[in-house]
Amino acid sequence: MRAHARDQRETLRAYQNEREADAAARTHELDAQVAELSGLLHAVLAAPSFRLEQLTQEVRVPPFNPGPLSVPVVMPQLADLLARYGVN
Repeated sequence: MRAHARDQRETLRAYQNEREADAAARTHELDAQVAELSGLLHAVLAAPSFRLEQLTQEVRVPPFNPGPLSVPVVMPQLADLLARYGVN
């Protein structure tokens, strides 16, 4: 009975140690991400400001020219299709 209780305590202790190590590793990863984002924020804030007008460009779009597509297609007539495929 005592050996079983001791095994349970050791198992629980090992589980707790594993969870604490996992939490420490995740905390370290988050701290690294926060440091990286903080550095990025400082770099962006230190950059000179800009106006929206600096980012816009005038684009000239040529007028639409459909070429031969501007000629309408003759619609097929039902009588022509029936005669073509031999349907009465």
